[in-house]
Amino acid sequence: MLFMSRKKDLENVELLKEYYAFDEEKGIFTIPISFDKASDIIDKDVLDPKHNPMFKKEVMEQVKNTVMGLPSGYIADINLRIGDYEGYDPKILLTSFNKAIKLNQQRSQIEQRRSGVVAAILALAGFFILFLYIFGKINGWYGTSDEALGYEFITEVLNIVAWVFIWEAVSFVFLYENDYRSINVGLLVKINTIGFYDGEGNTVLEQENLDKEIGSSMKSRRYAPIGKNVLLLASIVFLVLGGFLFINRLVSMITMMNAGGGTTLEITINSLGIAEGIASALAGIAGIALYIDKPFPKRLVGPWIVVLGLLTIAFSVAAIMTKSVSNYASMSFCVFGYILYAVGYFMTSFFTGKKK
Repeated sequence: MLFMSRKKDLENVELLKEYYAFDEEKGIFTIPISFDKASDIIDKDVLDPKHNPMFKKEVMEQVKNTVMGLPSGYIADINLRIGDYEGYDPKILLTSFNKAIKLNQQRSQIEQRRSGVVAAILALAGFFILFLYIFGKINGWYGTSDEALGYEFITEVLNIVAWVFIWEAVSFVFLYENDYRSINVGLLVKINTIGFYDGEGNTVLEQENLDKEIGSSMKSRRYAPIGKNVLLLASIVFLVLGGFLFINRLVSMITMMNAGGGTTLEITINSLGIAEGIASALAGIAGIALYIDKPFPKRLVGPWIVVLGLLTIAFSVAAIMTKSVSNYASMSFCVFGYILYAVGYFMTSFFTGKKK
């Protein structure tokens, strides 16, 4: 399969060589993109379009779509040929192109935060409905399986709706199409140099290596969004886990007390479970706040990692001592959520700090 793919790439290269100049040694195509005049590529609705122009999104997409057609492993020198510069300085236009990539990055982050918030709401709604479905069946809220019509209808509807919400949340985080990020990925991966030429393409007026100018700094940021997505996922897990632990352990504690009390170990595991549930829920709120850049709650993420770490260790030790399968399961979810949360936080903090 790999051999067939490589063979196909070579066939595409041979075809493209019929239309564009190609450097065999470096694997670089030279691709011209022509415009009649400079005003075709810039947005005039800015404060000072002459001295601080803004590239049109459509032009960035055009450049991206052009280079994304190249086979894997090949890059391009993009020659922007402009017939009439209309008094625009090519050096300023080149700076404007770089600024457009940075602006795309900011817009991409805003779009990502919005999709993340929607995903969090959908996931919480889905898990809440799933909670109603599972606990309702366990406690007989919807009748019994003998009452076929009503029981089957209610449980099936709850089950389907819950998973629809959850899968929609997953789609928003991992499958949501971000136009601005897509443009930047195409430009940074596939472009070697960007240059401004005269209309005939005979004279280079301004040119630079895109990778040296901004590519390296932009690529160093690619892990921060991943860290934020991991943190968002962990925060949702913590909100759900926190609510479940709190309710489950509180009910267990009340039941135990009504039955005349329990052993010291049972009281300890339930108390730690309640504390872990509250701390997990608060950590989830703080993590979502960090994801959407809310200043106050997000500052609590770091301290909550320490608090949660201590509680998770204590809860795990108590759970192991009880030798209960349900306590082992709760412990496993707590440890998994904590690791996910800590990794997401440190990835976000490290790479966000690095890009600054």
